[in-house]
Amino acid sequence: MANQPSAIDLRIRVVEALLEPVATLARHTGMSLDDVRNSLDRGYFQLLKKRGLSWEQMARRLGKSRRTVATLAKSAAENAPLPQSERLELRRRIVREAATTATTEAEFSVRVRAHPEFSAELESLLEDQLLEREGTSIRVRAALLDLLGGDFDQRFSSLRHLLEVVTQTIFQRFFVPSDDASMARVLTFSVASDELPALAKQAYEHLERLVIEADARAESKDDAIEASVVFCATTRPQRL
Repeated sequence: MANQPSAIDLRIRVVEALLEPVATLARHTGMSLDDVRNSLDRGYFQLLKKRGLSWEQMARRLGKSRRTVATLAKSAAENAPLPQSERLELRRRIVREAATTATTEAEFSVRVRAHPEFSAELESLLEDQLLEREGTSIRVRAALLDLLGGDFDQRFSSLRHLLEVVTQTIFQRFFVPSDDASMARVLTFSVASDELPALAKQAYEHLERLVIEADARAESKDDAIEASVVFCATTRPQRL
């Protein structure tokens, strides 16, 4: 028993594992450690606010002063961007300029006031596929404009729902002793590139049919519970 790890330490390991995808995507966004911390502070504040905690209780949980909590509250209420690093602001400016009109690298540099890190950040944005070269001009990648199209809010809401269900599963499996039927499985395999869309469609349609049938049977049951199933089908990104 003396060498048995603490339940607190095991929970911390789970939280740290969950931060790995955050760190991965933050790196691809060009966020500094302070940028990530700022976003985490506001996200943590919004979560505590939903739970009805007072500002004093929030300050204690966050390990911050009441003044910092007030700043987070103001930012959350206005949905305003948090203070960001100089690098992230430069990346914003470059993308904003590229979205206005396609232009050459030299013209670009002048328009962002010849920032000393301009060339490095421009290459990084090209590598991250936010921008693309077309002849001598640089512009926002066309596929990215489609990605951020009119249905972005709907897809973002779906993302939050997916993550909510994943969080529930992790909580049931690692944080509380439970007889809950939660499970998590990952199948990693090889498949011809032209077969995956059809395979994913068939698997989802079969799963959807089973879920609809179970939902219909539950209408007459007094012990019916709410359940969720997450279905994902993806390929491994080469640059992640």
